[in-house]
Amino acid sequence: MNNRELAQLQLLASIDELVERLTDWSDTPVPWQPARAARALTRRLLDRIDRLRLRIESPLVVAVFGGSGTGKSTLINALVGHECTTSGRQRPTTKQPIVVTTPDLDLESLGIPTDDVETVRVESPVLKDIVLIDCPDPDTTETEIEPDQLDRLRRILPLCDVLLCTSTQQKYRSARVGEVLAAAATGCRVFFVQTHAHIDEDIRDDWGRQLAEQFDSPEILLIDSENALQQQQAGRRVGGDFARLEHLLTSRLAASARLQIRRANLVDLLEDGLASCRAEFDAAWPAIEAVEEALKQQRERLVGVLAARLAEELDASRYLWERRLVEGVTSDWGFSPFSGLLRLGQGLGGLLTSASLLRARSSAQLALLGAWQGGRWLTSRSQRRDADERFERVADLGIDDAALHESQLVISGFSESAGMDPDLVQVQAVEKLRQDAASIQQGFLDDARSRIDTVIETQARRSRGWPIRLLYEFLLTAFVGFLLYRIGHNFFYDTLINGQPFLPLEFYLPATAFLLLWAALLVMAFTSRLRRGLQQAIAELADNLAHHRITGGLFSELEDGCRATIRSRERLVSLHEDLGRIRANLASAETADDVIQAP
Repeated sequence: MNNRELAQLQLLASIDELVERLTDWSDTPVPWQPARAARALTRRLLDRIDRLRLRIESPLVVAVFGGSGTGKSTLINALVGHECTTSGRQRPTTKQPIVVTTPDLDLESLGIPTDDVETVRVESPVLKDIVLIDCPDPDTTETEIEPDQLDRLRRILPLCDVLLCTSTQQKYRSARVGEVLAAAATGCRVFFVQTHAHIDEDIRDDWGRQLAEQFDSPEILLIDSENALQQQQAGRRVGGDFARLEHLLTSRLAASARLQIRRANLVDLLEDGLASCRAEFDAAWPAIEAVEEALKQQRERLVGVLAARLAEELDASRYLWERRLVEGVTSDWGFSPFSGLLRLGQGLGGLLTSASLLRARSSAQLALLGAWQGGRWLTSRSQRRDADERFERVADLGIDDAALHESQLVISGFSESAGMDPDLVQVQAVEKLRQDAASIQQGFLDDARSRIDTVIETQARRSRGWPIRLLYEFLLTAFVGFLLYRIGHNFFYDTLINGQPFLPLEFYLPATAFLLLWAALLVMAFTSRLRRGLQQAIAELADNLAHHRITGGLFSELEDGCRATIRSRERLVSLHEDLGRIRANLASAETADDVIQAP
């Protein structure tokens, strides 16, 4: 096997692999109307591609196509070398496709329905590697032809590999012919023939300018079919454009070029289909982006509403968590002046109760103190119970139905405009969401409680670092040390050595007051710092819990549909880009083989 054959096989393998990927893409359901339309088009495209692949080694099917009276049948007679079809210039003669081929060719191998065509079998050199089809006229009214004549034409054209489009000075601007040609040209090689050259003016320049809008450098031949047939019947060789057409059919479209021609037709067909699908996707894509943006905005709005509710509920138990936070910090610090001060502040109520018990002189006083202490215990227990109840309330959705239905109406409008399936946004989604809330409530509560414990542990770890600890210890001990130094200096030095009097009571009362005030300020500053960190952590926790409740709950089916649509578009773009590379490689291979390029 030489390098050229290996390259051909690699190119065919890449086309086969692309067709398999395209088949898988068309079989993947996407809940989007443009995607369904593109999948339906792709399935029809794949059916036609399968027929092309099955016929890859069969003779090329050349259809002679044109308006009524343009000499299609006469041209086929001239190519074959004798009259094998009935011709008529002024009236439509071809009412059904006429297949002209050799006596031994099996038309079923080409996919041509034998019941729907008239078959003419003749021996001719030009039919060695091709099959000629005289197509029905597309531009006559149904009162002049059989009602299904145009349907027959449209059924036979997709089976053709090459189109010879004939026209005359009177017919080359026919709108009906142009419409049918535009639909049939995809996946075919198209050449143009101006017939009646002996009586009509040369309109090739004007016709070429008209065709240039759809075809790249269209090749137009000027032929007198009747004269060519007469010369062949007289045994003379025909020259001019008729000889060029014969060379085209017998040499340039010979057996050695079948693979390249059908492969190019297949790639052209794929290119047209994928380009059409991609254009349909691109035209409708802004609506999908609008749906995604609406989903994002509504999610953020609902998350904001829910986060505010959650923060309000969680913030109500902040003082209980502050006490736990201070206990965690002091427990980690161990014994130190400032940690002792924090413990004193936390246990001040208990200390006062103990002191009161020592001073109690009657059973009535003991009962009152016991009732007070019991009240403190009941208050603490009530605070803990309220915190648990708030967790229970947090476990509910926390968003009223009005906000949910408002978001649902907004999303439904964008979804409908984008062509998404209406089942993706249903009224039942709200009720379903509330039912789902009960099933995941316990897990949510456990998650929220664990996160609160994590928040307290994190804030405690941030507040018990050595820099913070040394700062507050220094500020407290510095003031206490100053007072001790002043009292000690007066007692040991001023009084015992210098004979000065002791500091009066007026000194100790303000000193004690300032000490208490300084200690209170330090405790307030430290607890305020803890409170700010805790409030920020609670806000973040509320936002995280809100996202936890919203994500995967509201409009999840629509979000999944949007993601499926995005993946489908990405796969389509990848297929189209890969096809472009295959097409470039094919063009390079055909240029190297000197095979004619598609118009």
